[in-house]
Amino acid sequence: SSSSSLSSSESISLSYGYGHGELVRDFIAQELYDDQHGYFNSKDCIADGPDSGSGLPFGLMSGMDEYRAYLKQLYYDEEQGWLTPVEIFQPYYGIAIADWILASSARMNGTDDDDNDGRTSSSRQQQEHSASASQSLLIVEMGAGNGTLAVSILNYLQQQHPETYANTRYVTVEISSRLASVQAKRFASSGHENVSLIINCSISDVDKHIQTPPPNDKCDVFVIGMEVLDNLPHDKIRIDGSSGDMYECRVLRDPQATTRDYPFMERYMPLGDVAAKRAANFVQTAPNPSSPNKSQQQQQQQ
Repeated sequence: SSSSSLSSSESISLSYGYGHGELVRDFIAQELYDDQHGYFNSKDCIADGPDSGSGLPFGLMSGMDEYRAYLKQLYYDEEQGWLTPVEIFQPYYGIAIADWILASSARMNGTDDDDNDGRTSSSRQQQEHSASASQSLLIVEMGAGNGTLAVSILNYLQQQHPETYANTRYVTVEISSRLASVQAKRFASSGHENVSLIINCSISDVDKHIQTPPPNDKCDVFVIGMEVLDNLPHDKIRIDGSSGDMYECRVLRDPQATTRDYPFMERYMPLGDVAAKRAANFVQTAPNPSSPNKSQQQQQQQ
């Protein structure tokens, strides 16, 4: 998309306090994660879903219409918040991911035999899971919400693969103090407090809080994140298609907005932020996957 330079009056009007000329990433971080007023710290934003973690009675549903009716009732029953797939499809969502972790661990340790040697699928799974039981699992979940996925995974490992469970450490990295507290209660009530650890920080700061396993430890590490990417602070950049000039978006309070209007507005300024400039330069120099490369062009000419 294209953009023109801002007028001097627009540039002068910028001030760098909260909501006044902030980069989009800083504005999003404040709006979502501020300790006092951020969305994820000021309300119960994620609903718990079906009671007792038993999940919806999918086997009793006649089809999609009945599923939608169940889902509609769930939203009526919840006073506030929204439902994620982890909540709606618990505990099966977590069980599927736990099985993927076990199978991936077996492959990484060379115990996954793709050859058909006469064994049944069940016996192969038993061998994979028994082999992974000797491994230590470190599962790191970014933005674990209410802790539903973590509890589903740990419940499954504890019930179906107790040896693996005994060698598992589950770490949640949660920027929201409110949700970190919810996760702590979920781990305690489900009996998983001894195998779990909650790190209340941003994922970008996790290296300051977590220690990697020693090199001589046999530890398979899995990092997972559900409904995370769309909640990460990010920049908004505009590149002029003709000149190549780049502009960064900043958020200001609109002085003309009434109390009922959305009080913020966007303004574009010449790109000056170092991190945003580095990302924008990478985007500009990266090959366009939709454009044919030289070999493809030669083939087309032939």
